[in-house]
Amino acid sequence: MDFRIICPDGEVRSLFTQARVFTDASGTPTRLLGTLMDITERKQLEVQFLHSQKMDSIGTLTGGIAHDFNNIMTGIMGYTDLLSLSLPDDPSTKADLSQIQQLADRAAKLTAQLLSFSRQQAMVPRPPSISTPSLKTP
Repeated sequence: MDFRIICPDGEVRSLFTQARVFTDASGTPTRLLGTLMDITERKQLEVQFLHSQKMDSIGTLTGGIAHDFNNIMTGIMGYTDLLSLSLPDDPSTKADLSQIQQLADRAAKLTAQLLSFSRQQAMVPRPPSISTPSLKTP
């Protein structure tokens, strides 16, 4: 049986006891043999371990959500850039697209914070760039 006690100095300790009752032929208890063990440290370690497992699960969940969100933001930023290139120079529309890009940047920073929290590598969403291969001369 596990139980807690409060010591005279106010400290709370966790104890474990195990006992066996010996009886005579008529079934009357004659003696009790048992042990008492202080398991306070073990209980504290169990609580710390459970907390660590919960935090690890939260980190894993956060990382998964952040990666999915990062993929969505990459698409939004890419399509915003494509739309910006294909629209005529209308200041009102360009201002609206600029707002979308600023909000996407803020969301990207939030994603980086979530990935940092989950102890995974931070990724910043950005539209893919088209690069031209460089020619090397022998």
